[in-house]
Amino acid sequence: MTTPTAEQLLALPPEYLAQDGSRKLMDTSIAFIIVTTVILGLFCASRIIHNAKDSWDVWALIPFSSVCVIGLCVIGILIVKIGGGGRHIEYHLLNDPTTIKTYLQLQTATEFLYVVAVTVPKLALLKLYLRVFTDNIVRRLTWVVVVVVILQWLVVGVIVWASICQPFSFKWDKSINGHCADLLASYRYFSVPNIITDVAILLLPTTTVWNLQVSKLHKIGIFLTFLTGGLGIIVSIIRFVGFFTVDLMKDPTYLGVETMLLSIVEPGAYFICTCLPYIRPLAYKLYQRSGMATAVAGSRMATNGYSNDRSRKGMLITPDRSKSGYSVNASASGPSAIDDDRVGFIELVETVDVSESRV
Repeated sequence: MTTPTAEQLLALPPEYLAQDGSRKLMDTSIAFIIVTTVILGLFCASRIIHNAKDSWDVWALIPFSSVCVIGLCVIGILIVKIGGGGRHIEYHLLNDPTTIKTYLQLQTATEFLYVVAVTVPKLALLKLYLRVFTDNIVRRLTWVVVVVVILQWLVVGVIVWASICQPFSFKWDKSINGHCADLLASYRYFSVPNIITDVAILLLPTTTVWNLQVSKLHKIGIFLTFLTGGLGIIVSIIRFVGFFTVDLMKDPTYLGVETMLLSIVEPGAYFICTCLPYIRPLAYKLYQRSGMATAVAGSRMATNGYSNDRSRKGMLITPDRSKSGYSVNASASGPSAIDDDRVGFIELVETVDVSESRV
């Protein structure tokens, strides 16, 4: 970034200096604080109400992931309030150059927290995969992705960001002697392995879900639950493209608002997608209590020629099998609770007892 001269700054039109794009970052930060808090509350309610036997790491990763997202939102608000985010850098050079230093410090904090915020929910989701998957090949592939995600965090989130500027404080304090590597390139290419692991996480459960012995309706619901992870991939790709379409170093306080916004939305989307499978049992229970389950069941029974009598605990079916000499008695109980140990992926919808007797 080349610092303009005083004459160049004074020659800028007032309309340019008055531009302020901070509102969208402020609104996004506040919105994701609210959404993240609500989703975390639903996660806790679902696990507690259904007496889920989750391991300690689930209760550690999910809340920590929400803390990271909320932390990014707080930094987004601080960037607007004290970091001059949304204003052109020339405005700060004319009015208060120290604001730029504050902005760069907050940006540095964002870089470290962002990498953690996109890593933790992925690990939580992969942990869920290891819990519900039984296929050895899929489990091994899941462990491979776990190792790649952790290495990505260590290499990019710790080693690269900690050593990209020498000394480290030169990143925000240009008054000292030092140098930085190509910061813009690091912002751009970090998204590449991030997107690759996103695709892997999205594809891992495909064969397992397809082979589940559940109804098509439940199978579609489970597929949709996992496909919501595609939202994180979309945001990651948009963020990746964004670093190529703008020269962030040219006007960081103004152009950085867009990338900071995406740096909040992406881990926020990962967090939401990770929580959805854990919230599904609560959603299913609310679905049953809403009366929609009864209406759907009645519609199915009407289609199959049965009456919808909730007071009946079973059915007696006596087909015409005079030639075989057998009669069949069948009794069926109502829907049972979700098998929460499998996080709602395997549901016992109906139990049928069949007995045969020779006529």
